[in-house]
Amino acid sequence: MINNVKIEDYITAGAWARICKTVMSHTYIKLSEVMYAKDIDRWRSPEQKICGIISKAEDTMFDKFPDIGSEYVDVFYGGTQFTRASEVEIAVCRKMSHILLDMMRTGMELMADAVKAENALWEREDERKEGGDADE
Repeated sequence: MINNVKIEDYITAGAWARICKTVMSHTYIKLSEVMYAKDIDRWRSPEQKICGIISKAEDTMFDKFPDIGSEYVDVFYGGTQFTRASEVEIAVCRKMSHILLDMMRTGMELMADAVKAENALWEREDERKEGGDADE
């Protein structure tokens, strides 16, 4: 696949990478509130590996597209907040918003399924109670 990669594919990968790094940072903060420091330090190794992979992806992008400008550093680096008005930053932020909206839709579908399952359990419980009342 790497031979047919377009710059838009790197923007999509970068959007996912930026979301991932933001989630990792927030997860680290929350875990550090409930774990001992010696245990939470284990988080650093996978985080460093992911950052290394992201760095390699950036290197590959610049190798594959040597004529792109330095603003393409924005593809993989930055958070999920819009910080400056480069065209690259705008493209990555737009892609992140599409990804996050898709994730929200999926989450809403999962929530709807969970509500259906919970309602089914309540209905069974009601039926069981009604059946139990009839025997008394």
